[in-house]
Amino acid sequence: MINKSLEKINISDIDFSIDDFRFCCGVQPDQLESSIAKYCVLVPPYLYHCSGNRNFAIVTGFRRLEIAKRLGMVAVNCFVLEKGISHENLFLLALNERIGKRELNPAEKAILVRKVVSLFGKGRSIKEILPLIGLEPSEKILSQYLAVSKLSMNILEKLATGELSIQGALELCKIDEKDRAKIVEILVKLGCSASIQKEIVVYCKEIGAREKKAPGQIIEEPQVREILDDPELNRREKTNLLRTYLRKKRYPLITKREAEFRKKLSKLSLPSGITIKPPQYFEGNRWSIELVFWSPEELNKKVSAVERVIKNGSIESLLE
Repeated sequence: MINKSLEKINISDIDFSIDDFRFCCGVQPDQLESSIAKYCVLVPPYLYHCSGNRNFAIVTGFRRLEIAKRLGMVAVNCFVLEKGISHENLFLLALNERIGKRELNPAEKAILVRKVVSLFGKGRSIKEILPLIGLEPSEKILSQYLAVSKLSMNILEKLATGELSIQGALELCKIDEKDRAKIVEILVKLGCSASIQKEIVVYCKEIGAREKKAPGQIIEEPQVREILDDPELNRREKTNLLRTYLRKKRYPLITKREAEFRKKLSKLSLPSGITIKPPQYFEGNRWSIELVFWSPEELNKKVSAVERVIKNGSIESLLE
C-alpha cells in the first residue's frame, strides 16, 4: 500500500524536465485539452518529492499537467506520494496507471522497454514487464523493441499513430539513420500494409547493398519519383508499381523468367480454374497444377484440357 495525500500544488513547483516515468507517445490531447479548459484537471496526477530547485517530479499525468501549464493555470490538485518510495515502485505505479486506461501502442511499448531494462535488468523485464504490456516474454522480443526505441521521435510518432508498422520499424533499425526519414516519408504517403512496408524497406536495403548505394538513394531514383509523383495514380496503384519496380531491380533474372513463364502460359489457352505453379524461384523441377471445379463434368473438362497440352507438347516449352 502506497500512501499519498491530495494537495493543491503550484505548477511552478513541478520539474517537467524529469521524464523517468514518461512513455506516452502519439496520443492527441485535443479532447483532453478541451476538458481541462472547461473543468480543470478532474483526475489528479501523481507526484513525488525530488531534490533540486523545484519540489516535485511527475509520476503520472504528464499531459494533464502540460496542458494545465499551457492554459495558464497556477495550481492543480495532485496526489503527492510519501517520501522514500523506490524508483522501481514509482515506475510500476506509472505503468499500471497507464495500462489501466488503454492498451499501449507499439512506440510506447518500445520506449517503456528501454526504460525498464535500465531499471529492472533484462531478466526481470522479460519475465514480469513484457507480459504485462502484451508482449511475448522472450529475449528476441525484448531486443526488437529495444532496437525500435532508438529510432528518432519523429519515426516513433508515426509508429504510435499506426502510419508505420512495427514490422517496417524493425527493418528501418537495420539501415542508417539518415536514410530512414526518406523511406518513412514514402511509406506514410503510400499507406500500405505492414508486410508491404517491410518488403519495401528490405528491397531498398538489399538493392543498395548490391549497387553500393545508400537505401535512401534507391527511393530517390528517377523511376521511383516518376511513380510516386504521378497525379493520375492512386495510392494502391503507386504501391503496386513501386513494388514491381523494386522487385525487378532486386531479382532481375527471376522477374525476367516470370515474364517468360506468363507469356508461354497464355499461349496454352487453358480454361479458367487451371493454375500451373512453377517451383519457387524456378529452382528445382517440382511443378504443380491446381484444378478448380464444381461438378464431375467440369472436372473432366479441366482434365481433358490438361491432357491436351501434354499430348501436343505445349507444356514442354513451359517447363524449359
